[in-house]
Amino acid sequence: MQTLPPDLRAEAIHYIDELVKRSKMRSSKSFRCAAEGTLAELGSKYSSVDLQHKALEWRGA
Repeated sequence: MQTLPPDLRAEAIHYIDELVKRSKMRSSKSFRCAAEGTLAELGSKYSSVDLQHKALEWRGA
């Protein structure tokens, strides 16, 4: 960086700032599942172990 002329140094710093902004935007977004909570009423009827066994059954394992 120090060997760059002032105009290119400023351009490089601007580019790095933009990359940092994009990186922060990506990391701040949390994963959102569209089906989240749609089967919540089944939680009292089935345990996670029951569901795992059923999934294995469906896969033919």
